[in-house]
Amino acid sequence: DEGQIVFTRKVTGEMDPDGTAQRVLRALTENKVTTVTGKDLSITPDSVCIHSDTPGAARLAEAIARKLAENDIEIRPFGRAGQAVS
Repeated sequence: DEGQIVFTRKVTGEMDPDGTAQRVLRALTENKVTTVTGKDLSITPDSVCIHSDTPGAARLAEAIARKLAENDIEIRPFGRAGQAVS
């Protein structure tokens, strides 16, 4: 509830790709995340990182990319978020 990151790589098993994609979409479109206790927390995301050592990382990346594309959100290389794409 204090805005600290919860490291999910230490969680046993894989994360739900579709649920994760929905949470990423909400963070990017509403600037909100849900804390581990169920409260909404306002954020200003700069990036979305998927760590390769997270169980099911490829499935997470695919689900997130699909959800962002469905909502016309462009994926850009890190460090170019504010730059126009030509």
